[in-house]
Amino acid sequence: MLIRLTGADKFYGARQVLKNVDVTVRAGEKIGIVGPNGSGKSTLLRMLAGGELLDGGRREEARDVQIGYMGQQVGFVEEDMRRTVASFLRDALADVEALAGEMRRLERAMAARAGDGGGAGAGPAAGRDAGQDPPAAGIAASAAGDPYASMSLEEIMDRYARASERFERAGGYEAEARLRAAAFGLGFREEDLARRIGQLSGGQRVRVALARLLLAAPDVLLLDEPTNHLDAAATEWLETFLAEAKQAVVVVSHDRYFLDAVTKETWDVEAARVTVYPGGYTRAMELKAEAVARQRELFARQQAEIERLEQFIRRYKAGVKARQARGRAKQLARMERLEAPPADRRREGPRIRLGAAAHAGTEIFRVKGAGKAYGGRPVLSDVNLLVERGQRIGVIGPNGSGKTTLMRLLAGQLAPDEGWVIPGEGVRIGFFAQGQAELDPEATVLDHILSVRRLTMEEARRHLAAFLFFGDDIHAPVGRLSGGEQNRVALAQLILRQPNVLLLDEPTNHLDIAARTALEAALEDFDGTVIVVSHDRYFLDTVCDRLWIVQDGRVETFLGTYSEYAEKRRALEARLQAQQAGRQAAGGAAGAEDRAGPVDQGALRRARAEEARRRRQQQARIAAVEQEIEKWEAEKRSLEEALADPELYADGRRARETVQAHQHALETLERLMDEWAALQEALES
Repeated sequence: MLIRLTGADKFYGARQVLKNVDVTVRAGEKIGIVGPNGSGKSTLLRMLAGGELLDGGRREEARDVQIGYMGQQVGFVEEDMRRTVASFLRDALADVEALAGEMRRLERAMAARAGDGGGAGAGPAAGRDAGQDPPAAGIAASAAGDPYASMSLEEIMDRYARASERFERAGGYEAEARLRAAAFGLGFREEDLARRIGQLSGGQRVRVALARLLLAAPDVLLLDEPTNHLDAAATEWLETFLAEAKQAVVVVSHDRYFLDAVTKETWDVEAARVTVYPGGYTRAMELKAEAVARQRELFARQQAEIERLEQFIRRYKAGVKARQARGRAKQLARMERLEAPPADRRREGPRIRLGAAAHAGTEIFRVKGAGKAYGGRPVLSDVNLLVERGQRIGVIGPNGSGKTTLMRLLAGQLAPDEGWVIPGEGVRIGFFAQGQAELDPEATVLDHILSVRRLTMEEARRHLAAFLFFGDDIHAPVGRLSGGEQNRVALAQLILRQPNVLLLDEPTNHLDIAARTALEAALEDFDGTVIVVSHDRYFLDTVCDRLWIVQDGRVETFLGTYSEYAEKRRALEARLQAQQAGRQAAGGAAGAEDRAGPVDQGALRRARAEEARRRRQQQARIAAVEQEIEKWEAEKRSLEEALADPELYADGRRARETVQAHQHALETLERLMDEWAALQEALES
């Protein structure tokens, strides 16, 4: 047991958010927390982390357990805002950095004691310290502050060996590669590592915080919607990382594919209760449906029995069977009443009805040679697209690749710098943008609906119920709503305008699974044209039959679902990997293909994520080697300047050490260049 909650209760004012919660986090477990927005998922996660006081029950944690928690909002102190991404991430490797510092100090101490005949002075540390005072003078000068002053060379060498062993055990030699793998896996580029955190967007800061938490590798990872600011590639990398992680993971998420790939147990939070189901999200929801069906059947049977007993009592309480009636009354009084299963209005309420789309021509959009730049930086170049009536297009690509720019060009909110975007005849666009600036924070949910179309109260309530607003919800000012609720208001307005072309930019952001499911069902019924930007792969698979892939300023079209696209991409990468393996060991790839049997979609997703992880690790190692090459080239230049100075040769010892250090730098550079060439060949093959 790492963390346990027993009989835990939580109130916010008079409202009980969580009631009698009994859950346990064990070593290595992968747990998903699901439930409607506002049900208490984030509160439960904070209770596990120890950051939320319990109003009842108790919390226990194992001795010395290390807990890593990340909420949906991440704050940085002013000092961190001035730091670079790389510097901030290295904090997670503090133990390794401390060992590296100790090893550097020991190297200097060994070099100082080696004297003229010692070999230690030829190593990298000696190269950096070339030109120092003679060893004896150095010891005398620094004895007061030298922690190793009283130690012999043999003792220092023994301590260095132990420190080196600990450094290797802690993964020190791979630390820089791990840092880059986490940064690159979560969507950062090499040049981003040198940027200050204060220069990053809010989403990038969240990703930096997530990368540092993953690098720190605590015993328990508590993550609240970690995929919110990730594109599909970064989400798949995180899936693989968490699925393979040895530590326990508890994650709140609305991403169904992510939950199925990572988690083996599901905590369902609803009506202040937490129910534990084995399996990932899909399996857990199957078990929940079975349990609810059984509960309803038992409740219905009990209600029928209660009705039968009450009828008997009413009929015979004063007649010849009065004694039997009293017996039935006692039986009824002793009966343990079952709770009525809560009606799930979110799943059983009215569906979103988009209605018949107004007629439009066959051609919806024609884009010819379109381009757009910001501040002289091209975002999209030479885009050529044709959209026909009834098509359902998903737009995917890395964060910042130009997806929103493309949507705004189609919506007419931006003009292209070059080329044309030509809408077809009869096109009526409904555009859902990220960040609903048009919503009035003072107006109510109902006000926003009635501002679009005159409806009776019954019609307005029915329409809003389809967007999961019930009862007094409709009278709430929009400014008090969550991001997901505001998105639902904007979608409810959009549908009332009866467009025949829907342009939706991240419509599922902040929506829980029930709301996403309702939107999916509505879009499946819609007979108009849909173009949607989303990182939710399940949503894309359900709604879209083709994709636009936006990357490097270009837009490519793929005919098929997201899963089909991902499978083809994995197959291509697998072929490339097999070709590379074939070059390394002739015939090995063919044998592997012959032995390979059919695999399911989950296995395919994991295989693709594994290949992506391998390539990112290669890229991270290349970057680390390039950094080492730059360092040693600078060292070589410095030594060559020293060797060119005639005064150097007046001191025989210094001259000898400088020559040895220069030779060591040349040998190190040659080894690094060979490694760099081999890594490049492996990456490009």
